[in-house]
Amino acid sequence: MARNNHQESETARAGVRESTDRAENVMQTGIQAAQRVADEFSRVFGVGGQNEDLTRQATQNLEAITETGTILMRGFQDVSREWLELTQERLRKNAEGGPAMCGTARASSSR
Repeated sequence: MARNNHQESETARAGVRESTDRAENVMQTGIQAAQRVADEFSRVFGVGGQNEDLTRQATQNLEAITETGTILMRGFQDVSREWLELTQERLRKNAEGGPAMCGTARASSSR
């Protein structure tokens, strides 16, 4: 049973890691797309100077948002890992205590 719990914990951890990686990839793709749109807009409309500064600032803002999202996802991953470890420990203790409880119940019922 402990081995099964360990496998379930590892599977859950892998799922959290995969979700984090996917979220980071989506955010990076969004930043790249926003940069391409801004660059194309500037190229097509011949906008320069101040608008380039605004485009640069918008890109930096998107990067800051992405970084914040990455930090939040890592925090979520850490909390999930802790929760899984606590759950696994509780299941292990329950599995160890189960036979003792059954033995106590049998001894009480045979009286």
